[in-house]
Amino acid sequence: MKKKKAMITVVPAKQAKQNFGAVMRRVYQDDEPQVIERLGMPVVAWVSMKDFERLYPERVEQLSGGKSAIERQAAAKRLREFLASLPPVDATEEEVDRDVMREVYAVRYGERKKK
Repeated sequence: MKKKKAMITVVPAKQAKQNFGAVMRRVYQDDEPQVIERLGMPVVAWVSMKDFERLYPERVEQLSGGKSAIERQAAAKRLREFLASLPPVDATEEEVDRDVMREVYAVRYGERKKK
């Protein structure tokens, strides 16, 4: 199976600034490089850490977190996929909050039963 080439999106700088989170999410979640242009000229390219590591392997070592950032990104993707595969929870937000707070209280004050 061939891996399809990532589409490269060109985004005006003003739009990138106004939609920073969405633009960044397309880079790291969808593995879609983004070229930011100013006054119609491409000035910056955003690429995923996976692509950065492939392009500049010697520089990854200089980053704090280096490869672990890539591993965390892969783990987060696996977690999202796992959570999406779970059946929906039949509880209200208030019920979930109450259960979480009950467990937090039990852990803080040593009332949680050891398994």
